[in-house]
Amino acid sequence: MDGGIVMTQMMYQAEELGIGSLIVGIYKEPVLRERFSIPENLEIVSLLMLGYATEDCEPHPEFHASRKPLGETVFYGSFENLPQVDPHREKH
Repeated sequence: MDGGIVMTQMMYQAEELGIGSLIVGIYKEPVLRERFSIPENLEIVSLLMLGYATEDCEPHPEFHASRKPLGETVFYGSFENLPQVDPHREKH
């Protein structure tokens, strides 16, 4: 079964149980590998975070203070005019 379908089903089930979920695709791979003893022969594709929100839950200001304009992240019909990304930039 496709991993994306499995994650989606897990998210629906979590919601039924009152548990919030979030798929994360940006992470520090060496930290994950060490913390969870993930062998090098396995590829980390994404993470599924699960948890209960608190009553005073607020987005973290450092990560949600500003957003890029939609024109920098959403493209319609063609990818011809994508902004150039430095291939040597630091991975997170």
